[in-house]
Amino acid sequence: MGDGGESAEQYQLTLNYRLGVPLYRQLSADYVAAAHSLRGSRYDQVQRNAVPVLAFKQRKSLSVFLATPPWSLQPGTSLALKVQVSARYPLTAVSWQGDTQALSLTPPADSGQPDGWSIILPPWDDAPGARNQYRLSVTVEDEKQQRVTSNWIVLKLNAPLQAAADGEEPLTFATRDGA
Repeated sequence: MGDGGESAEQYQLTLNYRLGVPLYRQLSADYVAAAHSLRGSRYDQVQRNAVPVLAFKQRKSLSVFLATPPWSLQPGTSLALKVQVSARYPLTAVSWQGDTQALSLTPPADSGQPDGWSIILPPWDDAPGARNQYRLSVTVEDEKQQRVTSNWIVLKLNAPLQAAADGEEPLTFATRDGA
């Protein structure tokens, strides 16, 4: 009983009316069940997933880039290799892949570091089918045993200029890009 002997009961009715659908269809049990069974319907009960999302994004702690020489390469030239390394931990090893023997890869005093490496370009090969280009990449490893391999660079040798000195014919030289 409520105040003054009156009943304090309260009833509430919620009705969702859809325009264009007859009221008798909206009140039928089959229609209500079908409306609740549609996935994503606004009349569905809300189901929550209480499992927390644990996302982990690994930061890059080691990266390496081997710079491509932009100039023309002549046979027999000594060339210092430019390696850009971004490392959170100290490096423990450096290894090279590709045509290292043909390029006479020369290590620095501390071969465990990427700086100071050089190559000597081989002589021009006149043999038929000789490509006169060489590939090279570097792999570095840090103290956490993370290994990263750089991009591959291609070193193309320029053909040496040759002219017959017979004293009779004029010599004309034309240069062209090998691309």
